[in-house]
Amino acid sequence: MLTLPSEKYIAEHMSVIDVDAIHAAREFVLLQIANQLQDVFKTHYLRLNTNKPYEFNMEEVGNRYFKNVCLSYLMLLADTQAHENVGIDQFNAALASNMTDTMAALRALTQVECSSRAKALSEFYAKWHHNPLVVDKWFALQASSKLPGTLQQVKKLLHHEAFDIKNPNKVYSLIGAFGHNPVQFHHKNGEGYQLLAEIVLQLNLINPQVAARMIKPLTDWKRYDESRQKLMRGQLELLSKNKNLSPDVFELVKKSL
Repeated sequence: MLTLPSEKYIAEHMSVIDVDAIHAAREFVLLQIANQLQDVFKTHYLRLNTNKPYEFNMEEVGNRYFKNVCLSYLMLLADTQAHENVGIDQFNAALASNMTDTMAALRALTQVECSSRAKALSEFYAKWHHNPLVVDKWFALQASSKLPGTLQQVKKLLHHEAFDIKNPNKVYSLIGAFGHNPVQFHHKNGEGYQLLAEIVLQLNLINPQVAARMIKPLTDWKRYDESRQKLMRGQLELLSKNKNLSPDVFELVKKSL
């Protein structure tokens, strides 16, 4: 009941996807719930945030899930420093022994402007850099952020030591997650579309099947407003003129156009 439909789900029910309106409306509702129920969220968060050892059973799974829903709402409130402290305290306490609580705290921190975000991301990577699957989650969290600097962060992560464009899982976790970011990929300046087209061209020479999977967010261009349609179509037209385009990618581009 406390988990709102995703922006992607809402978009599927619109004949013309209004990226900015969906995001603004959903953020407004989230903030209203956070403000109206903040005392309830605080009470339950404190009740459930115990130091008892990790257990895997239905009751504890439910408690952790509800606790982390409370945390996600508390992190939205105007009193950011107080609630940022709650998030970073949970992150620090869970980092050594509880991946569920660690990821929940890190997810909440990546969605708000706060001074602790970069430090938490760095510490998480330092702890789990040896585990490729966890690093994939680390990439995806950053690429899925609704914050304005997400595109620049994705560009930076393309040069990170753990990223390898020849590794499909790394591409899916970073570029795939960014391509499904409902607000920052579709920023009205079109830079997200341009980045995706550039990556597709690189992948086209390395792994055409992965390139074909990555291009799909652009092929939905007809669902968006006129301005975004023009920008998305422009990138597809540039791709269609590339003489080295693989059959996998070429077919999707031409069919879409």
